[in-house]
Amino acid sequence: MGKKVLAFETGGSTFLSGIIEEGSSKIHGLNKEKIACDNKNDYLEEIILCIKETVEQSSFSLKEINSIGVVSAGKWDFKEGIVTPPNLPFKTQPLPIAKNIHENFGRPVYMENDVNAGVLAEMLFGHGKKTDSRYIGYLTISSGIGFGLYDKQKEEIFSGETGQAPEVGHNVVEKNGLKCGCGGRGHWETYGSGNGVVNIYEELHGENISAKKIYERAEKGDERFLEVIEKAAEYNAIGVGQIINAYQPGLIVFGGTPVFKSRKMVFGKLKKLIEDPPRKNEYTYISEEKLPDLRVSELGENNILLGAGAIALKKIEGKRL
Repeated sequence: MGKKVLAFETGGSTFLSGIIEEGSSKIHGLNKEKIACDNKNDYLEEIILCIKETVEQSSFSLKEINSIGVVSAGKWDFKEGIVTPPNLPFKTQPLPIAKNIHENFGRPVYMENDVNAGVLAEMLFGHGKKTDSRYIGYLTISSGIGFGLYDKQKEEIFSGETGQAPEVGHNVVEKNGLKCGCGGRGHWETYGSGNGVVNIYEELHGENISAKKIYERAEKGDERFLEVIEKAAEYNAIGVGQIINAYQPGLIVFGGTPVFKSRKMVFGKLKKLIEDPPRKNEYTYISEEKLPDLRVSELGENNILLGAGAIALKKIEGKRL
């Protein structure tokens, strides 16, 4: 039998956990819980309860789990097993998420940010497994925007000098533009993400409407909302063009709730702008025949959780916590 790993993902609104066996993308004991904590201690306690419920719901015992993969957006201190997750319902300092899991379950814990997990999931279970391209990118367009880049030949994730690159969602696409959640202005995710379409609509019409409603109304052909989608698509084309110019991946896989649920409005419009721009080299310097293959992940909305499992499987002999 292959190795069995427990995968855990925390986002801004939900906890996800499940058990994955080597060689399979099936998730056993899948557990999804809303984050309903208003303080640090409850948050850490809920994570432990979520993982315990996964083990109880699966057909495996904790003794059978070789290691645990933990995924969170935010800035990780891998040595200490702490991270500062964004978009939590309470203000917090760095949280010892991985360290806390290790201390409670006594298993090796391997951790990554969400987009690095996404690209590893594609390598083990998705499009990356089937491509001959050396450089594989994973781009999430969600409440924010993030990018992971993998070198298939060297089996390495690109993460820069201090382990936090490439933060493409904070590339500037509009000088002195709207304020980003990080405190900067004019960042890509402030315009192209799910939160971005809300920002654009509010800037145009002075009203706050959910991203879900904006995408739904645009899909029905409402010009007021289509205008917002077109503007977001242009910013996304600028951002993806910068990725292509800087890294020249052979494949970019897209994920995130807006991509999965409003594929035509998000991925479709972006892809058309990159591959058939109004003017040659409008968004990229790279010639048409050398553009990367652009695809939507086939793994669905559990792709990051699968990435958490991939981290544990690929790093099981590593030296992290």
